[in-house]
Amino acid sequence: MYFQRGSLVNGPYPPASSTPQTWDPVAVLELYNPEKPGITCPGIAKRSGKRCLKSPARHKVDHALGILRGLANNITTTKAAESPELGKAANILLCHCHIGDLEAILCQWRCSLHTWDTKNDKSTCSATNAEGHNDIPPWGNYAQKETFTLINQICSENNQRQKEMIDLLSTERLRMEEERKRTEERIRMDEQRRREELLRIEEERKNFAEWLRMEDERRRKEEEELRRREEENRRFAEWLRMEDQRIRYAEFERAEQERRWKEEQRREEEELMRKKEEQRRKEEEERRRKEEEDRKRREDEERIQKEKEEARRKEDEERRREEERKQKEENEARERAFRERVRLAREKAEREAKEKAEREAREWRSSWNRYARAWNSGFGMDPEGIAWPVKSGRRSDVNEANVKLFFAKAPPDKLVNTGENRFQFINTQNKRWHTDKVMQRFGSEVIHGPGRDALNTVAMVMIELRQEAQRNR
Repeated sequence: MYFQRGSLVNGPYPPASSTPQTWDPVAVLELYNPEKPGITCPGIAKRSGKRCLKSPARHKVDHALGILRGLANNITTTKAAESPELGKAANILLCHCHIGDLEAILCQWRCSLHTWDTKNDKSTCSATNAEGHNDIPPWGNYAQKETFTLINQICSENNQRQKEMIDLLSTERLRMEEERKRTEERIRMDEQRRREELLRIEEERKNFAEWLRMEDERRRKEEEELRRREEENRRFAEWLRMEDQRIRYAEFERAEQERRWKEEQRREEEELMRKKEEQRRKEEEERRRKEEEDRKRREDEERIQKEKEEARRKEDEERRREEERKQKEENEARERAFRERVRLAREKAEREAKEKAEREAREWRSSWNRYARAWNSGFGMDPEGIAWPVKSGRRSDVNEANVKLFFAKAPPDKLVNTGENRFQFINTQNKRWHTDKVMQRFGSEVIHGPGRDALNTVAMVMIELRQEAQRNR
């Protein structure tokens, strides 16, 4: 398997061309890297400034060498420097890190080709004179026509040196033959290395297959080990369950024994307590009997003492009652006089309060009648004649307290005797004192005149009274 003209060919390598190369691509383009024996990427590492040590794949090297050898077999170095195939070969050999250096590598290769062409120009001319005819070898085709004319002139003038040139040409041919043999030896060694690389790859493939087999065997053993551990875990879990069941049964037995022991202890304690209680009851009865005897003895003594004290108490009580009777008669006389004075004062205060209440009621009725008559009259009244909801009816007395007092005292009972009636009454008054209603009745002057503050106060109080009446309806 190899590359031919950019395509992968499956088959043996073609035989080497019998056409002699005009120049060696490996030597002229310095493809061989002595630091890592073999052909490596022609790029230059930026950090170290040395040749890149990455070796291209074998098929890429073969492909690139095939392109360069085709150039060396068919055209001169000058034409090879301008051939696009040179860029293809460079692109194949460059690694991914130096693919951006393609133009720099092409420039370097072209300089190397022109340098080699300059060094080998004189040898080419001598070889042409020695042949004496126009059969110019393939590597001499790069010369121009003017160059051929100049060479012929030089050869005509220097015929006496023909033998020397022939010897020089023979020497050059021997050198080129040795170079060709060395190149073939390098190719053979490269082919041998390629076969060794293939053998190494095959060995690695076998090793990898063996590794896969061993890995499968290891995985199988791990799975078996995992199943074994799972079985052990299952058995251990079963053992734990049985052990837990045994422990619970043992705890139940222990608890049952402890319960029976405590029950026995309780019965013994109850028997002991019963005996103690019986003993205590007997002692208590003995104690009560003695106490009863002592009590009877003390009662007899106390009864005699009480009879004596009762006689003294009766005498003292008789004297005290006589004194209290006299004191009571005096207190009753003073109390009757005090009650009489209080009654006269209360009757006077009640009479004055009643007169005041009647007078105040008449005043509130008068204020309400004046307020009602004023508001029941026609529209277009003078703003100065507004009946304000205060007792005096004057604008100067309008404040929050006086307005609230007016609507609490002035309205007749039939208008506010129930919660619903009071709400309807307050709602009507609230609408009456609305700004639009006042403007409609008295004109806009009342809004902008001196009564503006009083009107705002009445409107705010009516809103508050309406909310209160709505809550209590």
